[in-house]
Formats: sequence, structure tokens, C-alpha cells
Amino acid sequence: MTKEEALELKEIALKIDNDKIKAQTLSEVFKYREQLFDIDTLEELLDTAGYKTRKVILKHIVRSEILFSKDISEKQLRKFQEILENEPDAKIRTEYYLSLINKATDFPVELLKQVAKEADTEVRVAVLVKSFGYFFDDRNKIIEIFKNDPNFQVQELLDTYKNPVKILVSSEVSKANKQALIETVLLSFSPQETEKILVEAYNKGDKKVKELIVKAIPGFEDEKILDTFRNIFEKVSKIEINDFTYFFFYNLMRGYKHLDQELLRIHFEKLENEFNLFDNAQSIAHIKNIFNVMPFEYLESNQKVWNLINSWLDSNDTEMISSVFSIASKYMVAEQLTKYIDSWINSKSETLIKYALTIMSKSYNILQTYYLKYQDRIYEFLVESKYSSTLQKKALNIIKKMLKLDIKQKTDIISEEYLMHIYKNAPSQTKSLLDELYKSAIKEPQKGYNNRIIQAFGYEETLETAV
Repeated sequence: MTKEEALELKEIALKIDNDKIKAQTLSEVFKYREQLFDIDTLEELLDTAGYKTRKVILKHIVRSEILFSKDISEKQLRKFQEILENEPDAKIRTEYYLSLINKATDFPVELLKQVAKEADTEVRVAVLVKSFGYFFDDRNKIIEIFKNDPNFQVQELLDTYKNPVKILVSSEVSKANKQALIETVLLSFSPQETEKILVEAYNKGDKKVKELIVKAIPGFEDEKILDTFRNIFEKVSKIEINDFTYFFFYNLMRGYKHLDQELLRIHFEKLENEFNLFDNAQSIAHIKNIFNVMPFEYLESNQKVWNLINSWLDSNDTEMISSVFSIASKYMVAEQLTKYIDSWINSKSETLIKYALTIMSKSYNILQTYYLKYQDRIYEFLVESKYSSTLQKKALNIIKKMLKLDIKQKTDIISEEYLMHIYKNAPSQTKSLLDELYKSAIKEPQKGYNNRIIQAFGYEETLETAV
């Protein structure tokens, strides 16, 4: 959106009386990167706002950091603060308090005392997590402020900072809370403390705890933590290669991948060669765990792996094909995959049909070669209600690409009549997709192929919702 368009939309928003439409319009204006409303105007809008518009304005005031603007008067600041502190919507109050914590330079003792009196648990929990993250050295002060909180969830959160290992291995703590501890709370600790906590909990925990910790490994972007768990992986893999081994390997490699592609390559090759993970694989799930983190450098010259990929693509088994299709689609030359289009597009399996359409859309050359051959089949995907909206989106994407090709080559393969025929015979879910296509077309009429869409659907009796 250009500034001119945003300003034009702003003037429209100011004139709208309907609360819902005004709120929607203001939401669009507020998305513009610059502040287009002065504080006085926002104050006036807030004074007369309906329910939905009021929420939109309050969220904007918090998110755009107007409360910290040098242009806001003391009177306006106190007014906005009072409104936000007494706002019934807990989510808005949460955002408000978190914005204050984000800007705090000293430990906000009075703010936390105020939050401790909040009725909504979600407000207290969100502020607690953020506060522990920002003021970790003052965690004992935070615990002291909230020590008498009546809610079990809050007390459990406080306990995680006192003894996180105890919480992780406890059979009385829910999986969700343990997961929240790992994904949010441990980020407050130093990498050294985090490593110590995770390793101790891993060694003391049962199978479920081990799985939870291993699943979280990619989120800790610290090489020392990853190296520690690589050492643990090596120890457990020397005892037995099982389902957990491949699950562990997958998450460990994801962690290295997040850090550096070269680290991934080094550790992937080392561990795969040391434990012969391909040769020891006993299920499709094992192979998938390897493929999903395999670096291209390992795949590039490994004929054994390429042979496996090709044999699984030839298998006509959906699960096997799905396990290797993404890597084949990424690294194989598109033309190598075209031999599968004929069988897959005529399959009863929606999964294989989607893969066929994916291959067709890889290049204009492939699309041009196969579209006319399967035009009727694509029509079926769009008009028969037995196919999912995901498949219909794939089919519609083929239509859009062919329209572009038509315009480029000045042909008329996708005609207005063909589009209208689809619309008249399509189920409601396809109609909604075509509605979206039409709406995008009228927003961008400069694209030549969109003119054909507009001509096909731009009639009130045909597409009332879009006109």
C-alpha cells in the first residue's frame, strides 16, 4: 500500500459510521508503516468509538508505542493508561503491560505489584514469563511479589524457576506445562544453566520426558548445547538403534541446521557413517527422519541414496512416495519427474494427484506439454465436490499459470467461456476460491491475464459477493 492509498483509506475510515466496517478499515490503515494519525485524532476517535473500533484503536496505541512518544501530553498519557488498565479485554491489557516491560530499564516493581492484582490468569502468566526473561537476575524478587498467587498454574510457573529439573521429571506436571517450561522459561537461563538443566532432566526423566527434551533441541541455538546432546546421542545409539534413535537424530540435525549448514553437513555425515542409519532403518518413518534433514552435499554423490529415492518414487505406494517426494522435487531436474504425471494424475489418491499437479507447475514447458492432455481432468478437480479445497487450489494454480502463458503467447487456451463453465458447475468451496481470484484480479488489473478473469466473473448475477 502506498502512502497516498493509505491516506485515502484513512479519510474513508473517518467518515464511516458502521462500527464493524470502520474497525476493518482502520485495521488496514494501521498496517501502513508510518503513523498517519496524530495523537489528538486518535483520542477523538477513541472517545466516540464503538466496541470493535475501540479495540482496534487500543491495539494500535499499544503496538505503535504512542505511549512513549515525545508528542503525547501528560494528560493524554494518563487518559490512555487509565483506559488500558481498565480495558475488559484481557489480551489488550496483556499487550499493554508487556509493552511497558519491554521499555523498562529498571526492575518494574510497582508495575508487577499492579499485575499481581489482575483477575485474569492469562495476564499474570504472560507478564510473569516476560518478566523472568527480561529481569532474570531479579527472579527472586518476582517470585516474592507473586508468591501468594492463588492460581495453581502461576505457582507451577514460579516453581519452574526455583527447580526446573524437578518440574520436568515430575509425573504430576502436565506435558503442556513442561513444554512451556522448555520453550519459554529456559530461554531466560544462561546457555550453561540451560544445558545443565536439560541434561540432568534427560538423565532423570522417563521416556516421555526424554522425547519432550529431544523434540525441543532445535529451539536452543547454542552449539555447546547441541554438542552435549550429540554426545548423549552417540552413547544411546551404541546401546540400541530404535525409533527413538531416528527421532533423536532428526531433531539434533535440525538444531545444527538452524545454526549453520556446514555444521549440519559435518555432523550428519559423521553420525550417519558411524551408526549406518540408512542400513539400520526398519521403517518408512526412520527413512523420513533422515531425508528431512539430509544436506544436499551428502545426497549429491551418494548413488545408493538416489537409487532408494527412485525406487520409492516408482513404488506406487503413497506413504513411500510422500517420504521422498519433497527431496526429489527439490533436487531432481523437473523433467526427470514428468514420467510420473500420467499415473499420478489419474490415481485415486489425492496425494498423488497433488504431486502430479506440483510437477506440472514446475515450468511453463512442462505445463504446456501436459495441460491440454489433462484439461478435462483438471476441470474434474475443480467442479467435483469429492476433492478437497487443497487439491482445488493446486488445480486453480495450474489455471492461473496457463492464463499467464496464454497472455504471453497470445493464445486462448483458457478462455472466458471455460472459466465461466467452471464457475457455473463448481461446488461452493471452488466458488469461494474463484471469488478470491476475482477479487485479486480487480485489485491488480494491470496484469493482462486478470482481464480475462474479470470478463469471465465480473457480472453481478454471477458473482454478487465480489462485485
